[in-house]
Amino acid sequence: MLLSFLPAIVSVNYIFLLFPFFIALINIVIYSFQKSRYELYLNMLSSVLKILIAAKRIVDSPFLKYEKNFNDLSDKIAIFRPLLLKISKLQHRSPFSLSGDAITLLESMTFGITLWDLIQYDKVICQLINYQDELMELYTVIGEIDSAISIASFRNTLPFYCTPIFCNGNEIIAEELYHPIVENPINNSIVIKKGCMITGSNASGKSTFIKGLAINAILAQSISTCLAKKFVMPHSAIITSMAVRDEVSTGDSYYIKEIKYIKRIVNALNEKRPVICIIDEILRGTNTAERIAASIAILKYLSEKNCITVVATHDIELTELMKRKYENYHFTERISDNKIIFEYKIHKGPAVSRNAIKLLDCMKFPKEITEEAERILRITRREYPHRGQLNK
Repeated sequence: MLLSFLPAIVSVNYIFLLFPFFIALINIVIYSFQKSRYELYLNMLSSVLKILIAAKRIVDSPFLKYEKNFNDLSDKIAIFRPLLLKISKLQHRSPFSLSGDAITLLESMTFGITLWDLIQYDKVICQLINYQDELMELYTVIGEIDSAISIASFRNTLPFYCTPIFCNGNEIIAEELYHPIVENPINNSIVIKKGCMITGSNASGKSTFIKGLAINAILAQSISTCLAKKFVMPHSAIITSMAVRDEVSTGDSYYIKEIKYIKRIVNALNEKRPVICIIDEILRGTNTAERIAASIAILKYLSEKNCITVVATHDIELTELMKRKYENYHFTERISDNKIIFEYKIHKGPAVSRNAIKLLDCMKFPKEITEEAERILRITRREYPHRGQLNK
């Protein structure tokens, strides 16, 4: 563009001003075709700008001492400081930020005629390509620092926590474990060797406990933080069957969804890496007889594989039939002044109490319902003593 003015200046002939006029038209055509691509990529370039600004703030901060735990960013950000200014100017003149007034439109026209923004953009991209390894190192270190700050902030909100201990055997040891989102949680301790079954009455805390166990196993292997005073586990995959719901859109019933979840667990089993299988209310979507038979078959199969199985169930029969392969734990409650008070504490052994009918009474169901339920329960116990109890 500048050189096109030379013929007019040298010859002092204004006819040669047609050269810059034609070049301006060509540049406007080029700018029109390249504008959409430029705007798209310039918007994407804002992510690079944020990385560079974050790195600059970390390096320039007099308070943040990160070098001992993370790679020093000083040398890497030094080569990007001139580039930071160029990208900032391009972002400042971004077409998305134009206000539409006459001066801004004139400025935009000038940069369009001279292709100044496109030229500067290409220069920036060429420099980024030359320093892409350094840019990725900046990105990685900033991400690590950000993760560390997030984990430290999370830990600061906890009453107590521990870092996990990873073992080679298939066992889980948890001391004073609690669920992260339960207000004023009750802490529980457990030792699981190979597998366990957890029984207990309704609303006694079974599901909350096994969910807390699963969450802590995930946190242990992701952010090395466990909500417990001690947590021991092997490096493993965690697969659960919890909070199962039927799905009208696909036509899957509750039981179909259950067996799909459990099939997913079975498919994940392998000899190279243990799998922690956590199943809440195993196969409760089908009739009692088939539920017991299928549950026994599944639990026997899992007990022979490279996994740790934790199962919550209302079926007391399972605890007796599987006691040689699974340890038994339970939650219980106490009755006081016609109220059920839950302890939310885990105990060794199978459950010996039940409260389904008592809960109906506490919820002020009509007496004829609760009394009839008690009468049927007594008859069932007398006629089917081998069943042990009515299952949920």
